[in-house]
This record gives sequence, C-alpha cells and structure tokens, in this order.
Amino acid sequence: MMQQAFQTALRPSRAGCIIVVLLHAAAVWLCLTAFYGLMRWAGLLLLVISLVWAWRVQTMQQAGAVFKIAVNREGRAVVFVGDSQTAFAARLAAGSLIARRALFLKWDLGDRIIRHCVLPDMTDSESYRRLAVWAKWGQPKN
Repeated sequence: MMQQAFQTALRPSRAGCIIVVLLHAAAVWLCLTAFYGLMRWAGLLLLVISLVWAWRVQTMQQAGAVFKIAVNREGRAVVFVGDSQTAFAARLAAGSLIARRALFLKWDLGDRIIRHCVLPDMTDSESYRRLAVWAKWGQPKN
C-alpha cells in the first residue's frame, strides 16, 4: 500500500509550557508548606533548576530538540534535530506511546535514542493527525 509523503514542522507547545509552570507552582507550594529550614531551601533550589530545565525542553531550546519530521512515500522517517536542524534517518522504536491527546515518540537514530512528546498544539491539526496515523499504522514492517 502506497501512502502520501508528508512533513510536520514542530513549534513549542503553549499547553506544555502552561502545564510545566502549573506543576512547578504546585510543587513550590507543597515545598513551602511541608518543609522548613535547610530542606525547604534545598527543595526550592532544586525546583528552580527543574523549572529551568523543563522550560528549555518545552520551548525546544535543548540540543536534542526535534524541529521537523518528514515521512517519505515508503513510510520511512527523517527527523531534523538541534539548532542546525541536522537530518537523521530515524525509526520509531518500541516504547513509543500513541495517545489521542499526545504522542510520546521514541526515535532510534542508529547511534542514539531521542524521546520527545508531540502535543496537538505543536503543529496544525492535519499534520498532527497524519503523524499519529503514521506512528500507529503506517511504518514500514522491515
């Protein structure tokens, strides 16, 4: 069965950024109410470090960020990674989770594994649908 080729350009997720801030705010509140003294300060410092890291991941500023996914007519994928957007032939590895509201993708690039989450607001609805359908059923068997 021949399928159409498509490309999906990804952008930072607004929903993902909101979730990161809300979860960290809840953790800060919990840290302020449950701990005191040195443990409180250590917890707050670790939460700030965690927030910075999570924000960089959500805004696609880390070195392994996937900016674009291209799938050819044979169902083979290429991912564009990093600031230089270097293209790598990739295979969707076992351990990927394809859900209705999020795609948790695990890419095997041969020499390394990249994991990332694609939320519906990271691309247009048609590209998201195509990516989800390809991830679930359209990959080559070999």
